[in-house]
Amino acid sequence: MKTTYVFDRLLEATVNPVIRGVSSRGGTRSSKTWSMLQLLYLIAEQSEAPLLISCVTDTMPGVKRGMFRDFKRMLQDEGLWNGKAMNLTEMTYTFPNGSQIEFFGCENAAKVFGPARDILFVNEAQRVPKEVFRQMAVRTRLMLYVDFNPVKKFWAHDYFKGPGMVEIVSTYKDNPYLTPEQIEEIERNKADENWWRIFGLGETGGTEGLVYPEYDIVPEFPANCKWCLGLDFGFSGDPTAIVKVGFDKDDLYVQEIAYSTGLLNWDIANVLRKNGLHKVTTIADNQEAKSIAEISRLGCRIFPCIKGKGSIMAGISQVKQFKMHIVQGSRGIQDEADNYSYVFDKMTGLYDTNEAVDENNHAMDAIRYATEFLIAKYRPGKKQRKDEEKRN
Repeated sequence: MKTTYVFDRLLEATVNPVIRGVSSRGGTRSSKTWSMLQLLYLIAEQSEAPLLISCVTDTMPGVKRGMFRDFKRMLQDEGLWNGKAMNLTEMTYTFPNGSQIEFFGCENAAKVFGPARDILFVNEAQRVPKEVFRQMAVRTRLMLYVDFNPVKKFWAHDYFKGPGMVEIVSTYKDNPYLTPEQIEEIERNKADENWWRIFGLGETGGTEGLVYPEYDIVPEFPANCKWCLGLDFGFSGDPTAIVKVGFDKDDLYVQEIAYSTGLLNWDIANVLRKNGLHKVTTIADNQEAKSIAEISRLGCRIFPCIKGKGSIMAGISQVKQFKMHIVQGSRGIQDEADNYSYVFDKMTGLYDTNEAVDENNHAMDAIRYATEFLIAKYRPGKKQRKDEEKRN
């Protein structure tokens, strides 16, 4: 196999008997996931005793689009892929010695809270709630591995410190197999300081200028919320975002229902029906009156949001009064939250907190529409909080 510096560091940590966990963080195209899959394949193949190795990320679609696709391509490139060894129903790859590599998403509670394993690998760990990782970790007998792009600081930065832990940092320069065109494409982004810090240098991104710098990932949407749906229309270039939004006291919970381009009004209504949400109040962008009317005629309970002068910043202020919790698997929401920023003033070198950049805001707008509706309907103000404190 063609290996890189990252593989060498992973192997070095793995054969060290005092090491329990390895965190591999790095920029784009640094080979961190590819190297991890190479190592896991070799461990499974060469083990004298059968091993169960779990490769996990937040959702099964994420698994199939990401590391499983890499795993299959890696073995095909080496002439090692055995289609008969792969059970696509169970998503397990079985070796002649009885070892298995299984792939699953964290939405599979039976896997997360199920039987023990020997080795755990969590890909894109920033998308997985800390408690979900902890439940899997305590069921893992031997080694723990995670990898991630360091978009912002999260639980893995602290978990993989101290005795028995190793941190590996890598960049595209650690991958000698990139083409000159790939390197040029990466390096043309140097002017974007935060992007370059994360994806070019493999360093932890800053939160300066972000509209919503603080959030966490939670396993599920709580049952005791007052909630509705927010909808921001897209089509070809921009995604349509449908978000379930609810609050409980000072906590705001958001869950991605749909985040996709190319959705017609009929498709949107169908998404709501398939999820049993067509009778739930949906608050949509009022600039799309015709679309709202069409979706309403298709049997969905949908209403336009209320916008006025300065409504974007006013709505952002409404959202920011809560602590935001993003339900795992909501990739579009998380990616937007990590990139939705205020306008940068080059004259002053400061961010203008009175204006947000009109990018990375489709799910963010849907959240804003729904939050403003919920506040208007339920008014979680000081009087209500005092009443709740008395009742509690």
